[in-house]
Amino acid sequence: MNYCIKGRCEVELDNGSFTFVSGGELSLDTHSAEKSFSYPGGYYEGMELFLDIEELEKKPPTLFQKVLFRISDLQDKYCPGGRSCVTQAEEQVHRIMRQLKEACQKENYPMIMVKVLEWLLLLYVAGHSQNLSKMMLVRGFE
Repeated sequence: MNYCIKGRCEVELDNGSFTFVSGGELSLDTHSAEKSFSYPGGYYEGMELFLDIEELEKKPPTLFQKVLFRISDLQDKYCPGGRSCVTQAEEQVHRIMRQLKEACQKENYPMIMVKVLEWLLLLYVAGHSQNLSKMMLVRGFE
Protein backbone atom coordinates (compact mmCIF):
# COMPACT_ATOMS: atom_id res chain seq x y z
CA MET A 1 0.00 0.00 0.00
CA ASN A 2 1.40 3.38 -0.97
CA TYR A 3 -0.15 6.67 0.14
CA CYS A 4 1.27 9.70 -1.66
CA ILE A 5 1.17 12.93 0.34
CA LYS A 6 2.99 15.14 -2.18
CA GLY A 7 4.89 14.71 -5.40
CA ARG A 8 4.75 11.67 -7.68
CA CYS A 9 6.02 8.12 -7.42
CA GLU A 10 6.37 5.60 -10.24
CA VAL A 11 7.44 1.97 -10.06
CA GLU A 12 7.59 -1.03 -12.36
CA LEU A 13 6.26 -4.14 -10.65
CA ASP A 14 7.43 -7.73 -10.93
CA ASN A 15 4.42 -8.63 -13.11
CA GLY A 16 5.38 -6.04 -15.77
CA SER A 17 2.77 -3.47 -14.75
CA PHE A 18 3.49 0.08 -13.62
CA THR A 19 1.98 1.99 -10.73
CA PHE A 20 1.89 5.78 -10.64
CA VAL A 21 0.66 7.80 -7.64
CA SER A 22 0.42 11.55 -7.16
CA GLY A 23 -0.47 13.69 -4.16
CA GLY A 24 -3.57 12.46 -2.35
CA GLU A 25 -3.67 9.09 -4.08
CA LEU A 26 -3.52 5.62 -2.60
CA SER A 27 -2.30 2.53 -4.42
CA LEU A 28 -2.76 -1.06 -3.38
CA ASP A 29 -1.30 -4.10 -5.04
CA THR A 30 0.10 -7.53 -4.38
CA HIS A 31 3.30 -7.29 -6.41
CA SER A 32 6.85 -6.25 -5.55
CA ALA A 33 8.91 -3.53 -7.15
CA GLU A 34 10.94 -4.95 -10.03
CA LYS A 35 13.15 -1.87 -10.30
CA SER A 36 13.80 1.08 -8.04
CA PHE A 37 11.16 3.69 -7.40
CA SER A 38 11.24 6.77 -9.61
CA TYR A 39 10.27 10.31 -8.60
CA PRO A 40 9.78 12.28 -11.85
CA GLY A 41 9.34 15.66 -10.19
CA GLY A 42 12.36 15.05 -7.99
CA TYR A 43 10.19 15.10 -4.90
CA TYR A 44 8.01 12.55 -3.15
CA GLU A 45 6.54 12.42 0.31
CA GLY A 46 4.44 9.44 1.23
CA MET A 47 3.98 6.37 3.34
CA GLU A 48 4.21 2.75 2.34
CA LEU A 49 2.90 -0.23 4.21
CA PHE A 50 4.08 -3.71 3.28
CA LEU A 51 1.99 -6.58 4.63
CA ASP A 52 2.84 -10.26 4.47
CA ILE A 53 -0.75 -11.45 4.19
CA GLU A 54 0.00 -15.15 4.63
CA GLU A 55 2.06 -14.48 7.76
CA LEU A 56 -0.52 -12.07 9.21
CA GLU A 57 -3.24 -14.66 8.80
CA LYS A 58 -1.14 -17.44 10.35
CA LYS A 59 0.10 -15.39 13.28
CA PRO A 60 -1.70 -12.04 13.60
CA PRO A 61 -0.48 -9.43 16.09
CA THR A 62 -2.64 -9.33 19.22
CA LEU A 63 -4.36 -6.14 18.10
CA PHE A 64 -5.35 -7.78 14.79
CA GLN A 65 -6.80 -10.91 16.41
CA LYS A 66 -10.14 -9.23 17.18
CA VAL A 67 -10.63 -7.88 13.65
CA LEU A 68 -13.74 -9.31 12.04
CA PHE A 69 -12.22 -9.75 8.59
CA ARG A 70 -9.18 -11.41 7.12
CA ILE A 71 -6.42 -9.19 5.74
CA SER A 72 -6.66 -11.18 2.49
CA ASP A 73 -10.21 -9.80 2.10
CA LEU A 74 -8.59 -6.45 1.22
CA GLN A 75 -6.52 -8.15 -1.46
CA ASP A 76 -9.66 -9.75 -2.92
CA LYS A 77 -11.57 -6.46 -2.79
CA TYR A 78 -8.97 -4.07 -4.21
CA CYS A 79 -6.64 -6.29 -6.24
CA PRO A 80 -8.85 -8.86 -7.99
CA GLY A 81 -6.88 -11.10 -10.31
CA GLY A 82 -3.62 -9.61 -9.06
CA ARG A 83 -4.34 -6.17 -10.56
CA SER A 84 -3.15 -2.96 -8.96
CA CYS A 85 -5.57 -0.35 -7.71
CA VAL A 86 -4.97 3.40 -7.62
CA THR A 87 -7.66 5.64 -6.16
CA GLN A 88 -8.02 9.16 -4.84
CA ALA A 89 -7.90 8.85 -1.06
CA GLU A 90 -10.94 10.03 0.87
CA GLU A 91 -10.70 12.63 3.65
CA GLN A 92 -10.81 9.93 6.34
CA VAL A 93 -7.70 8.34 4.83
CA HIS A 94 -5.94 11.73 4.77
CA ARG A 95 -6.77 12.19 8.47
CA ILE A 96 -5.52 8.74 9.43
CA MET A 97 -2.34 9.22 7.42
CA ARG A 98 -1.60 12.57 9.09
CA GLN A 99 -2.03 10.90 12.49
CA LEU A 100 0.06 7.91 11.40
CA LYS A 101 2.85 10.18 10.18
CA GLU A 102 2.82 12.01 13.53
CA ALA A 103 2.94 8.70 15.44
CA CYS A 104 5.89 7.56 13.31
CA GLN A 105 7.78 10.81 13.91
CA LYS A 106 7.26 10.39 17.67
CA GLU A 107 8.10 6.68 17.47
CA ASN A 108 4.82 5.95 19.24
CA TYR A 109 4.59 2.26 18.28
CA PRO A 110 1.25 1.47 19.99
CA MET A 111 -0.37 4.40 18.16
CA ILE A 112 1.25 3.29 14.90
CA MET A 113 -0.42 -0.11 15.29
CA VAL A 114 -3.78 1.49 16.09
CA LYS A 115 -3.58 3.81 13.06
CA VAL A 116 -2.54 0.98 10.73
CA LEU A 117 -5.47 -1.09 11.95
CA GLU A 118 -7.80 1.91 11.56
CA TRP A 119 -6.53 2.38 7.98
CA LEU A 120 -7.12 -1.28 7.16
CA LEU A 121 -10.60 -1.22 8.72
CA LEU A 122 -11.50 1.90 6.77
CA LEU A 123 -10.43 0.22 3.54
CA TYR A 124 -12.42 -2.86 4.44
CA VAL A 125 -15.69 -1.03 5.19
CA ALA A 126 -15.40 1.43 2.28
CA GLY A 127 -18.28 0.97 -0.13
CA HIS A 128 -17.02 -1.26 -2.92
CA SER A 129 -19.28 0.19 -5.60
CA GLN A 130 -18.43 3.73 -4.48
CA ASN A 131 -14.71 3.04 -4.79
CA LEU A 132 -15.00 1.30 -8.15
CA SER A 133 -16.06 4.56 -9.76
CA LYS A 134 -12.87 6.21 -8.46
CA MET A 135 -10.43 3.35 -9.10
CA MET A 136 -8.04 2.98 -11.93
CA LEU A 137 -6.92 -0.60 -12.42
CA VAL A 138 -3.38 -0.58 -13.73
CA ARG A 139 -2.28 -3.11 -16.34
CA GLY A 140 1.13 -3.92 -17.75
CA PHE A 141 2.49 -2.25 -20.85
CA GLU A 142 4.16 -4.17 -23.66
